[in-house]
Amino acid sequence: MPAERSPWLDAIAGYRKEWEDFIAPGYKADTTPIAPQRATVEIDNALTEDTILVSDIGVHHNWLIQFTKPRRPDSLIGCMGFGAMGFGVAGALGAKLAAPDRPCVAVVGDGAFLMHASVIATAYEYNIPVVYVVWNNYAYGSIRGLQRGYLNKRELATDFKHPGTQTPYNPDFAAMARAAGISGVSVDRAADLHTAIKEAIAANKPCVIDANIDGDLNPSGAGIWELPGIGRSKPGIGEQYVPE
Repeated sequence: MPAERSPWLDAIAGYRKEWEDFIAPGYKADTTPIAPQRATVEIDNALTEDTILVSDIGVHHNWLIQFTKPRRPDSLIGCMGFGAMGFGVAGALGAKLAAPDRPCVAVVGDGAFLMHASVIATAYEYNIPVVYVVWNNYAYGSIRGLQRGYLNKRELATDFKHPGTQTPYNPDFAAMARAAGISGVSVDRAADLHTAIKEAIAANKPCVIDANIDGDLNPSGAGIWELPGIGRSKPGIGEQYVPE
């Protein structure tokens, strides 16, 4: 290894250690609503070796990309960039039909699920055993985050609330599933989320898991992201290494 690389590699090793220490508490957070990082890890740990994980568009996608560790190259299906919300709700049925011998778990935002919730009737009618984890944070979370950045922490029509109040609102997604003829459960603890996913995969039947997730936390990055109007973000940890 050329000697001039040593400072660069040493800096990277230091950043890695700092990052691992920075994210470590999130793996153990045991709260209600469920902490997003902990939810991601519990989802990942509940999957079998051959499970196909489908991610819809939304803030949950950022958490999944950051903290899940797919076992195989074909184990995580997502839609980046100009992907349409609701992609994962319907796309999970296609993934399961294409690989009928593999479990399929779709993690979808509450907003995205409402855009294509009719698919649960299709899942029932054709007995397509997809497991839906509804990332229920009572908001269009990723849109709200952008509004807060662009509009100096202001937001418009991105939180879901009971009329005339500040109380969070969403339909009962588990009840919607049961009304369509499939299993539906609600969870608000991380350990229960893990158990619900494992049981749903083992049952090999369509299921909706309504997971109460903290919507006020956004994933921190070790890198940077530049957006028009917001400027250049700073890494969550470390200082940028500048070669001499």
